Amino acid sequence: MRTLSKVLAALVMGVLAAIVASPLAALFVSGGGSNIVFLVVLAITALAALFAPSGRRAWGRGCLMVGVLFIAMPLFMTGLSAQVGSSMISDASASGTEAATAVGATIGGGLMVGASMFVGFIAGAIFVILGLVLTLGGRREVVVVSSR
Repeated sequence: MRTLSKVLAALVMGVLAAIVASPLAALFVSGGGSNIVFLVVLAITALAALFAPSGRRAWGRGCLMVGVLFIAMPLFMTGLSAQVGSSMISDASASGTEAATAVGATIGGGLMVGASMFVGFIAGAIFVILGLVLTLGGRREVVVVSSR
């Protein structure tokens, strides 16, 4: 049962971590490295869960990885919105509407970063707290020594 729980934690948390890292992977689409980012994030999360001593700690490690990625999501979204805005402005240079495109890209990028910040920090805090409870919590054994 312990192995099944660790494998299930590795699969679920690995896929969730890859989904959360999708803005980071979208930054590397032009170079063809998008699939590599997904596989690296999936592999690191899965290995962290698989090498855990118990199923509970595997779920905790997975939650910690996903929580850290959620907290870092605004950074990923900032880079992605900058890349999209830059490509939009370069495409608009042919029609002479660079200023309007720059304003629109800035507003749209700011809204996306703000939304990812709101979602990322709340979900990240939940996953980090849950991961810490699962990883560090558990049974505590108390040994009572009587001096009779």
